[in-house]
Amino acid sequence: MADEEFQNRVNRISARHETEQTLRPSRRRRSGALGKGSRGRYAFSLFGALASGFLTVILVRYVRFHLTGEGNVADVMAFLLDAGISIMACIAIKEMFKLHEPEFKAAQGIGVFAMVMGMHNLVFWAPQAMETLFSPTWVKEQRQDTTPNSLWVGVQYIRIGPEQQTVTAPEQPAVVYRN
Repeated sequence: MADEEFQNRVNRISARHETEQTLRPSRRRRSGALGKGSRGRYAFSLFGALASGFLTVILVRYVRFHLTGEGNVADVMAFLLDAGISIMACIAIKEMFKLHEPEFKAAQGIGVFAMVMGMHNLVFWAPQAMETLFSPTWVKEQRQDTTPNSLWVGVQYIRIGPEQQTVTAPEQPAVVYRN
């Protein structure tokens, strides 16, 4: 008798639970504020994750240069330090914006390592901006010590683009007076 009452009670509870489950609307899972609901928004968020990887490396090197005065980018310890701190900053950014999808993590990681290995190219591509961020002396040192259009891997530079042509300032033209 007790087993039958118990079984009836379990059946009532499970029937009530089943009707509650069917009445709840299914929610689509989203990754924070930037879900896969819109393709444009999703692509923009991937680009933002990549850009956050780039910008964290620039910020880490900027802070390290202004705090320590050391700006060597072609050093294994500097490489590991910049990459490690940038990855930690990207994890914080990922948590703030709730970017938990694996593709966002991958985009941030790619951005960090691409910038760690290639930031010295900005000295050749945008010297004025780099002089403003760091110092003219630092830019001059980086231009002497590094190779343009290359990636720094371990202890050497690997060229990834055409060799940069040096542009010399045009000579002052001779003034010719004609009567």
